[in-house]
Amino acid sequence: MASNFQLENLQKQLENLQQLVDLLMQKEVISNQQIMSLQNDVTVLQNTLLNNEQISQQIWAQFSNEIKSFKIDVKADIAGVKADIAGVINSDMYEKIVNKMTVMFNEVYRRLPEPVAQSRAENVSSRAQNVSSSTPQNF
Repeated sequence: MASNFQLENLQKQLENLQQLVDLLMQKEVISNQQIMSLQNDVTVLQNTLLNNEQISQQIWAQFSNEIKSFKIDVKADIAGVKADIAGVINSDMYEKIVNKMTVMFNEVYRRLPEPVAQSRAENVSSRAQNVSSSTPQNF
């Protein structure tokens, strides 16, 4: 039979072992919790990075579309300005041509007999005024 001393000693060793097992289990639980927490952090970071990448791609696509639209608008504005300039130049040139033709016809009609010349000159003048008032914008 074992003596009381031996039983007490075994009891102490058993308690020490139980404490050691408890400590080991606590450490394992803490470490598992830390691992789980780290895994969650990694997952959150991965999702954040993925979302940021998707958002940046969406922003870039929107920005790219806006740039294309802006380029188209600028080209249209430039074309409009060019057309306006061409219209002004052509309209002025058209008026000048009509005026020169009127002067030329008046010179020709001055050489005709007086009654014919006056009637023709008035006719040309009225035509020139009609043409000037209906000058096309893009001649």
